[in-house]
Amino acid sequence: MKIIILCALFAPIIYLALRQKKWYLYLLFAFIGILPEQFSVRLHASIPLLSASRILILILVGFWLWDKWKTKKFQCPKSLLLFFTVNLIVSLVNLRYGTDDIKRIFLLIFERALLVVMLMDMIHDREEFHRCIDFAIMGCAAVAVIGIVQTVFDYDISSALHLTETISSIQLSQRMGLTRAFGTYNAISYGCYCAFMAMLILYRLYNTKSIWHSIAFALNFVALICTFTRSAWLCLAAVAFIALLFYRLKLVRRILPSGAIALALLVLLCCFQPKLYSAFVETGKSSINTILGVVPDSVISMFVPEEIQTSTLPVETDPTQTDQTDTTSPEPTKPSPHRPGFELDEDFGMNAKDPAYSRNAQWTAVRYMAEEGQLLFGYGYNALIRGKIHFFFDRWAAKWEPTTFLDVGLVALIAESGLIGLISYLGLLGYLLVYAFRKRSREDKFDFYHLVLLMIPLYLLLNYLASFPNASVVWLFFALFYAYKNLEKKKALSTPPVQEN
Repeated sequence: MKIIILCALFAPIIYLALRQKKWYLYLLFAFIGILPEQFSVRLHASIPLLSASRILILILVGFWLWDKWKTKKFQCPKSLLLFFTVNLIVSLVNLRYGTDDIKRIFLLIFERALLVVMLMDMIHDREEFHRCIDFAIMGCAAVAVIGIVQTVFDYDISSALHLTETISSIQLSQRMGLTRAFGTYNAISYGCYCAFMAMLILYRLYNTKSIWHSIAFALNFVALICTFTRSAWLCLAAVAFIALLFYRLKLVRRILPSGAIALALLVLLCCFQPKLYSAFVETGKSSINTILGVVPDSVISMFVPEEIQTSTLPVETDPTQTDQTDTTSPEPTKPSPHRPGFELDEDFGMNAKDPAYSRNAQWTAVRYMAEEGQLLFGYGYNALIRGKIHFFFDRWAAKWEPTTFLDVGLVALIAESGLIGLISYLGLLGYLLVYAFRKRSREDKFDFYHLVLLMIPLYLLLNYLASFPNASVVWLFFALFYAYKNLEKKKALSTPPVQEN
């Protein structure tokens, strides 16, 4: 049954792609961002999995090499070349920890650098550019259906694609007795994916006013809600607010059809699964509590209603650890503070109270790296699996503990490649941001450079509140940036200069 449903979701996308001359390009955009890591075969323990996504890249490599053989032209942006050179040096240095960084070098060269260069070379006009985005949106809509079904009917269609077991196979605990939609990822990563894709869909919806873009936006939005991932909700809300400041009523008019479709779908789904409404409300309350947990008291007293201020909630503590101390620890155990907020249902699930604390505490891993003298280059690839990352939870046992989880993307980046890796990544993002700001249209329209100005802050927020550093869809977006930059240059060269009278 699962295979039949998958065929019903994916077959129309495959059919539409195969009708195009560059079918290999559109298949990659449609599926590389949504096919699970588990949809693969393991050839050898020491080499990366042969996944369906990598097969799509290999097919693209064949067509790209044929094109290069004919044209004899090759280009690689200097900004991208600098980024990958720096990270290659970091990986070579981190081979001192073992051979894990050979896999990172493979990922850097094959799945990121080569992918971006190939895509920017193979997108030749605006029509192809927008068609690539549309196929990525089709894949997003298909996986949104999978995610919604996971939550509402507790039925995982994506498991039919799981040929191998990886660390990605781990699911998060339920929320309000419901399975959190995880699509083909996990709930946190999928929530980040939905938030990231929401802005890309909005870009096409704003410029086309197409009903199918409205439907795709609504499906993706409902799937995002079903992840019950507070970090993704808050990040998208913050960037959407910024977009609203710039585009005002015009943006509202564009998304009104999507809002109506999403509302109707939510009402229908609540009829099938009555728990959905309470799960949405409780997660919304917890999201507000997250904001209240980091806002200064002076601001709270000005804007937060008195009834919420008087509802103080203790943070979560570990009852088995509260009496333990360590005289060698950097700080003594601190008492649990109280913050204003909503009282949550007891069935909410893990990390209900003061959710910001666990995220903030993960930054202590950077301090541990500094004390060990490993801050410059980090611990290398798979540092988490090798037990190299340590946290200091000062509300519990006040000592350094090796961790088995890490869901702050920027911390993961520092742990893997150190400050040099972080600076190179921020440098690349900064370049994209500055270039887009300089080249953006001054007219009242939403061009791709305007989208970049929203997507880069969104991406940084997602990796500050959650973890979404190296997802395939992110590198597809980087490729789109360089492809759009090339197209703009071609347009400028083909435009005849204005002659003065």
